[in-house]
Amino acid sequence: MTERKRFYGFVQPEPNSGCWLWTGETHKGYGRFKSRATTGWRSEQAQRTGYRLHRGPIPAGLCVCHKCDNRRCVNPKHLFLGTHADNLADMRAKGRHRYGARHPAARLTEAQAVEIRERWARGENRDAIAAEFGVDYRQVWRIGTGRRWRLLGGEVYTARHPRRSLAHVHLTDAQHEEIAARRQKGERLLSIARDYGIAFQRVSRIAHHREAEERMGMPIG
Repeated sequence: MTERKRFYGFVQPEPNSGCWLWTGETHKGYGRFKSRATTGWRSEQAQRTGYRLHRGPIPAGLCVCHKCDNRRCVNPKHLFLGTHADNLADMRAKGRHRYGARHPAARLTEAQAVEIRERWARGENRDAIAAEFGVDYRQVWRIGTGRRWRLLGGEVYTARHPRRSLAHVHLTDAQHEEIAARRQKGERLLSIARDYGIAFQRVSRIAHHREAEERMGMPIG
């Protein structure tokens, strides 16, 4: 039996959506198909097989993504090629990501995680922060250092090593004043950080004049 015939043996068309549902082996919701390669039998995602059989080879490093958001679909008309970053961006744009507040085990909102990072960057006591938000002090440390809630962006910051939070982007005195003024008006750290190409922890340090004090003893350039 040819590879194409074996493949179609696990395909069940769905009239309403136009999806070709995979009825064979699955892993994490995605179909799996065993095909014969030059080195022997190999298992790959069924949508990759479907794309390859109908549209040709898949360039190295590219993913086969779904337009229909149905993991079991192998209809080549519902598939497109993209990088891993493209796939993640498409997932977030469609609200299918399970990071941050959308994660089933999440106990904090994005706004709370941002506040924890800001307060950690200011050097507040982690036990006090943990008690206020009802989480373990280790969770505060993970959020503050960027090991959790990575979608917030920014550099890893460690209170014991403040220089780690300082980006290598040089800022003028006027830019320091602009950043401090925007922060006083209530603008978000992340928004300001993106405008100046720096870590959001550095924005907090500038707003509280900590960086200006450090520059007197260890210039940043």
